[in-house]
Amino acid sequence: TVTEPPTPPAADPPGGTYTVPDLAGLLKCSERHVRGLAAAGAIPGVIRLGRLLRFHKPAVAGWLAAGAKGVARG
Repeated sequence: TVTEPPTPPAADPPGGTYTVPDLAGLLKCSERHVRGLAAAGAIPGVIRLGRLLRFHKPAVAGWLAAGAKGVARG
């Protein structure tokens, strides 16, 4: 039986992704704050590609609907 090599994951998962600037604009905070939240594990759906960060849109939408725990509200 011939086995096929595994299929690499898609660069952009179904539902799409946010970049750090996209998410900072959505949260109305700095990009630095978004990176800190990601490093602390406060944002779900983080996709790390080396130093590059992306955020899975459906995971972020659920997090925002649940009140975005970890984000200070002024």
